[in-house]
Amino acid sequence: MNSYLLRRLAPFFVFSVLVEFGFMALQLYQNAANVDFSFLTMVKTGGVLLLTTSVSFLFVMQPYVFYLLVLPLSLSLPFPHFAKKPPRRFSGKSLPVLSTSLSSTTSSLPIRY
Repeated sequence: MNSYLLRRLAPFFVFSVLVEFGFMALQLYQNAANVDFSFLTMVKTGGVLLLTTSVSFLFVMQPYVFYLLVLPLSLSLPFPHFAKKPPRRFSGKSLPVLSTSLSSTTSSLPIRY
């Protein structure tokens, strides 16, 4: 499997699992009187919740995965086109100099464009 896809999807998956866990903790707190807290029941329920969260996450992320698969490899790498370009050279044209002094001598300086 392409590890790039897994690395890009991992933060979203962790976020969705944490949101689901928070929602289920809130529901558990509100309905604590009606919940069976035995270990085996909690493991079964947690497994089912993790499975349903994973399936819904993958269903929702299909457009993003398709985008990542279609994206060219050169665009998916961090700034590969900047590393290949030579640095910009000085063109010889100087920029206008703005002076904050009130002297009239600075306005008589030649400025090349």
